[in-house]
Amino acid sequence: MHGHGLLIYNTQLKGVSDHSYEGQFHLNTRVGQGILTKKNGDVYSGNFENNWPNGHTVLSYANGDRYEGEVIRGDVTGHGLLQCTNMMSYRGQFLNGRLHGEGITYVEGSTYSLSGHYDAGVPEKTACKYKVDIISPKEEEEDPKAKKDPKKAAAAPVGESTDRGNAMKVEIDVCNPNEEQKKLTIKITVLY
Repeated sequence: MHGHGLLIYNTQLKGVSDHSYEGQFHLNTRVGQGILTKKNGDVYSGNFENNWPNGHTVLSYANGDRYEGEVIRGDVTGHGLLQCTNMMSYRGQFLNGRLHGEGITYVEGSTYSLSGHYDAGVPEKTACKYKVDIISPKEEEEDPKAKKDPKKAAAAPVGESTDRGNAMKVEIDVCNPNEEQKKLTIKITVLY
């Protein structure tokens, strides 16, 4: 094939991982701009060299995640942006499809971010502790002269250990007429 075309692969053959390719060909080789759909539903859209996605590429994964950035011989390698369906994103360096080098992880639409260095997908530093401060609702100060009701305990955060780490419970009085007392605002500090 030479020029622009559409190639549909026989996915019944053993070892065939591609489903279709639409784009530029030169002497039966995928070159230039094209769209490669893999058998698993992943779609590569961008530049091709010697049959491989190479250079700036948009990779739409079958699970809904999306990568835009550098690709070398079909591997996510170089600088790029990975946006996951769980709203987490990573902008930085990749090597062979893994986070590798400097990068920043953040949650879309929030102020949370974590920058650091990764080695083969593993962060160089991991959080060993989290400090959680409750910003609101503020506990109402009790009148020291008032009698205390022994049945009514103060609503305070309670820490507990679980099989997945530490957890904190906070009680909020949703019947409180003060709307500000119904909102929970916390500040999380990650400690290394």
